[in-house]
Amino acid sequence: MEGTDRRCSLEWGGHQDVERPFGSGCPRMAERGSIVKLTAEMLSTARLCLYALSPDDSEAFFPILKDPAIYQFIPDQAPVSPEALRHQFERYARGPRTAVPEVWLNWGVFVDKQPIGTLQATISVPTASAQIAYVFGMAYRHRGLASESVFTMTQWLFAQSLDVVTAVIDTRNEDSIRLVKRLGFRQEAQVFDADFFKGHPSHEIIFACRRPDLVNHGYA
Repeated sequence: MEGTDRRCSLEWGGHQDVERPFGSGCPRMAERGSIVKLTAEMLSTARLCLYALSPDDSEAFFPILKDPAIYQFIPDQAPVSPEALRHQFERYARGPRTAVPEVWLNWGVFVDKQPIGTLQATISVPTASAQIAYVFGMAYRHRGLASESVFTMTQWLFAQSLDVVTAVIDTRNEDSIRLVKRLGFRQEAQVFDADFFKGHPSHEIIFACRRPDLVNHGYA
């Protein structure tokens, strides 16, 4: 996405108008048609509710996403105001350029009606695959909420006839690497010097999870 990073991490990730690198080939036409029509459905567990993210949510999410500590491992900066965050959410809601065969889905994650983070899935229609991204407030880490949220979204994506879900993570982001590995994602590739920001080179690991490999740690 313009103005956002494609990395998936506990810091941030964003949609991009690019074709995803993994997939099982061209899906059947019926499946392709259903993928194009996907929207972010409401999802829930015993602890969490995932709702389709709206530009109107910017006021609620700004206190979480304005924390500079969230952006340690990506080149993005924290939003400077609720209005700036609203513009970002509006860009997500508009989706990719017409020529790009992608679907952008976005969820807000809530616990007891309190916003704690956001989830994204950038779906490549030709390959029936998705690249995910997520961000959670610092106060909600190390409580299993992020992994439960990512599992819930990934399980739903597989239920929509997708074959592969990927995540791109900076090699320094140990928390996010542990999260995806715990859910059954496996390292597919590593890209050295993928970027340079905040005074340091950024190397990336590309993780992928196939439908049979997703691990449920008792999420209800």
